[in-house]
Amino acid sequence: MNQTLFEELKRQQPQFFLGANSGEGFYNCFQEIYNPNIGDRLYIIKGGPGMGKSSFMKRMSLFMASLDQPCELFFCSSDPTSLDGVRFPTIRTSFVDGTAPHSMEPSCLGVSERLIDLSRFLDYDAVEKHREEILPLSRQKALLHKRASRYMAAARGLLDDNFVIDCEYTDFNKINDTVDKLCKTYLKNKYNTVGHETKYFLSGISASGTLVFEETLLKMVNRIVAVEDEYGATSSVVMSTIRKTALDAGYNIIVCPCAISPGHKIDHVIIPQADIAFCTVNSMLPITLDNQRRIHARRFRDSEQISERRQRLRFNRRAAEELMEGAGRYIFEANQAHSRLETFYVKSMDFEGVNRLAQSVENELLSRIDQST
Repeated sequence: MNQTLFEELKRQQPQFFLGANSGEGFYNCFQEIYNPNIGDRLYIIKGGPGMGKSSFMKRMSLFMASLDQPCELFFCSSDPTSLDGVRFPTIRTSFVDGTAPHSMEPSCLGVSERLIDLSRFLDYDAVEKHREEILPLSRQKALLHKRASRYMAAARGLLDDNFVIDCEYTDFNKINDTVDKLCKTYLKNKYNTVGHETKYFLSGISASGTLVFEETLLKMVNRIVAVEDEYGATSSVVMSTIRKTALDAGYNIIVCPCAISPGHKIDHVIIPQADIAFCTVNSMLPITLDNQRRIHARRFRDSEQISERRQRLRFNRRAAEELMEGAGRYIFEANQAHSRLETFYVKSMDFEGVNRLAQSVENELLSRIDQST
């Protein structure tokens, strides 16, 4: 796999996360990558650390790029150098890492899903010789991820407190009037179909802090409406209303949940059919792209009254940021443990066998291309 070519591919194609280390535990959007009811095919890759799952998907993405086939790249939120999935939209085909914490099993094997089991190329006897080294590292890695999750849960609690305070001093009627105008301006078309939403993460909590794939936005649309909102009341209403309005009008949209509270808050809504994205911007989501129309949440707040709670708001935010940094350090340590685990498996793998399998799968992709033309 040519890393230089892959870096160039990353600059050209949209990037997302399919999962998030959140304040609600690991949040999984892996099922969003394909729809078996409309002819999609999903390759589920199985295997342990160091067996080449990410490299296999990078190879597939470069192979398809050589054939001028577009793709969407999905990275691991814990380790953004590693792929969790890749999707080729024109041939409705995707690949995912189907191992924990985002384990996937086929629901209709052979019809819509195919398994790629890399463990068949593993020398089990060679790995077992390192049992006394592998088991402690595996336990350490799991413990570190649990600690990171506890830190993120605590950060989420503080940010939720800020959200509640913000709601007390926000004029929701005024927000609704503004959103209504936004919808009339940017969502003029009505489609005679049912709108469909796909959930992907645009941001994730990694070992180096919060990572935002902001460049993905301008790969998909030309216009951005950015809601500058540090505490969440305004952006929550804007994004949820835009989402509902777009779906009711028949648009196909990409909804990007909040990486800290994915089950409760939407950060961004991307609507390629309308050539626009609506985004939340704050200190944790520093999106600085051109082509933005900015709407500041302070327009909708009672600034005098909320100033009395400013000290608490700032304390919560600073404490949450420190907790997120602590979570990032634990993720970094977990990644180091994972890297040490990989060394035992890499040297026990038959990668020539993996290459032969990859060539076979490439031929299957060529057949999918022929079928789609």
